[in-house]
Amino acid sequence: MAQSVVREAVPYDCHRFYETRLLTCPPEFHWNSKLQRCDLQTTADCSSTSAVPNWSKPIQIAPIPIPAPVKKPEFNNLSQVCKEKLGQLIAFSGDCTRFIVCDYLPFVKSCPQYLYWNSYLLTCDKICV
Repeated sequence: MAQSVVREAVPYDCHRFYETRLLTCPPEFHWNSKLQRCDLQTTADCSSTSAVPNWSKPIQIAPIPIPAPVKKPEFNNLSQVCKEKLGQLIAFSGDCTRFIVCDYLPFVKSCPQYLYWNSYLLTCDKICV
């Protein structure tokens, strides 16, 4: 099936676009609305006088509300956070992609891409726990 794709921005929404595809059946075939596929002309029950959709009419799409950014807690004093936890690995509150290494000089480490801190296994994992 040949196709042409048109992508257009959603008015007043920089995060979304809509896509319209106009598909064409192969020669000797017509669109069969009941079966939702290209079918033989004799069985497709298609009429060239059928109503044609108005492809130029804009689609009305409700805007998606953008949530307020989540304020991540500040860990200005990692020594205070790691007090009495020397040698432990602890979750970085509010960010599953990071964890705190409580050493003599505590520091924050990041998990590799697509992994999250797992507090039960004490390692970066596929799930955030």
